[in-house]
Amino acid sequence: MKLFFSGLLALCCVPAVVAQEAVDTERREAERAYVRDQLAKNWYVEAGAGAQILFADDASGLGFGQRLTPSLSVAAGKWFSPYWGMRLQARGYGFNGNTGMGGIYVADPVDGLVYGTGDPVRSEVTIRPDGTYRRYMRYLDVHVDFRLRLLDLIGGPGGAGRWEVMPAVGLGYARAFAYRGVPAGNFLATHFSLAGSYRLAPSFDLNLEAHAVLLPDAFDGRITGQPCEAGLALTLGATYHFPARGFRRTAATPPPALEALAAPAPAEVRVVRDTVVLTREVRVEVSVEVANEPFTLGVVAFAIDSSEPRPGQEVTYVNLARYLEAHPRAMLRLDGYADAATGTPEYNLHLSRQRADAVYRLLTEQYGIAPGRLQAQGIGGNGSPYDQAAWNRAVVVTVIEE
Repeated sequence: MKLFFSGLLALCCVPAVVAQEAVDTERREAERAYVRDQLAKNWYVEAGAGAQILFADDASGLGFGQRLTPSLSVAAGKWFSPYWGMRLQARGYGFNGNTGMGGIYVADPVDGLVYGTGDPVRSEVTIRPDGTYRRYMRYLDVHVDFRLRLLDLIGGPGGAGRWEVMPAVGLGYARAFAYRGVPAGNFLATHFSLAGSYRLAPSFDLNLEAHAVLLPDAFDGRITGQPCEAGLALTLGATYHFPARGFRRTAATPPPALEALAAPAPAEVRVVRDTVVLTREVRVEVSVEVANEPFTLGVVAFAIDSSEPRPGQEVTYVNLARYLEAHPRAMLRLDGYADAATGTPEYNLHLSRQRADAVYRLLTEQYGIAPGRLQAQGIGGNGSPYDQAAWNRAVVVTVIEE
């Protein structure tokens, strides 16, 4: 009898176990989908150009203008969160150095461990009366950087608006090319940088970055006994962010019907003589996916002949961001309008486009909404949604997909 009773109870638990496994499987799939979604977002490429200077033994023997050389850089990277990311950057071109009277030279080997005093650079340059001469170098530095978004760390994502400050530290490989007597070589390089960026458009940033690279003493082909040689560069560049820029939080939760099955109602067990009676209330919820029709979620108001939203509408923006966070599949259409009673149709169309773009920039830059979830368009004064002219100086926000 006990064996029969135990088997009956185990049989009743099977549906709950199966339901829980289904919940766990769906949760894991949702989490994997979220990871794939985030890995595909927030990639960028950048390029910059500027000037650089070498700090090495006797380099001060050259004038400041003589020490300056071009600096070029290209990079690709990804932000893994609103606060940190990684970048692969290639940077370089050339350095100008100076040679005094001391030192030994890599290009004049005596044996495997000792170098001589003969420098092939002397036959490629002009020797000054004091015996010093100039060194011309060409190099390429490829490094991987760990980057931080400092203002986001301090004020929260998007708290600094269009501005950002990004320190970075990296490690990489520097290649010195054989050029005008300076021998070729491969070296380990350490990279530090500090960049300031300004967002010009949803996909473009303007950057000003200071770079510092630490190189071994033998980098320029001359060994002086110094701990290292250092290069400092300042570049101005631009960054292009691929679509789907920004971050949002996603919670992977199982469907209500599976949750109900995963946590079944307690069973009432009664024993009547030799018969076991098991009573359980089973509730099955059936969810039917219904396609939602577009509906208006909010309106952003503007002053007459203005493309800047009126102040004091932060509650509207916050509610739009919260709605998208709660509905991961939703998208918003930003329809810009203008007052048909003032201005020509051409001017009103242009103004309405500016208004839609202004709301688009505000939502993506200050409230962290992914650009791929917004569509902006200008409609002008035709088909105005409201009877009063002042009400039509607006951007109507419509949910178009869910």
